[in-house]
Amino acid sequence: VESGKTALKDANGQEMNLSVGAKRMAASEFVRAATILNVENVEALDWLKTFYEEEGNFDEALKTFGMLIDTLSDRPELMHGVYLSLAQLQLDYGQQCYTRFKEKLRADDEETAAKLRNQAVQAYRDALETTGKLLDNPEDAEKLNMPIRMRGTAAQRLAYFEASRAEEYYTLALAAYSLAPLDFQTEISEVRRKRA
Repeated sequence: VESGKTALKDANGQEMNLSVGAKRMAASEFVRAATILNVENVEALDWLKTFYEEEGNFDEALKTFGMLIDTLSDRPELMHGVYLSLAQLQLDYGQQCYTRFKEKLRADDEETAAKLRNQAVQAYRDALETTGKLLDNPEDAEKLNMPIRMRGTAAQRLAYFEASRAEEYYTLALAAYSLAPLDFQTEISEVRRKRA
């Protein structure tokens, strides 16, 4: 449907001339239906997750990721990539909430800003948890740099949002960066300066 290879027809059987956006939305509805009929349809879940990410609908993307993780739980060889993608999504969601938080503060909308702050904090905490799974049981030392960078970023963002726990979060960032100290010399120096 999305590519145009399969045309959608109206109630009279006539092909509908839809915009690219409308085709994409229709495709998402078909895929969503496929995931309801078969919650273990990996291809459908993956497509739907990507669709939600591209649309900026991080809440639905995260829910779909949860379903994908449940479906792939018996395929440990795929979990590193899945958790890496999930951590990136969590960081992106946290960044989106952080950006909107600052906008709402400038607009003196403190109630919405507080909600966005809490969503950002939760997204960064979730990213810490996800990267922890990748770093606690590394399959391959060569695959650690990205989770280390992500964990350090999440911890530093949390230090910003939760100043009373900043030292704790900076310590988490340093612990992550110290797993590959030669690769993260700049980050280690910067976090040590912030923690001091």
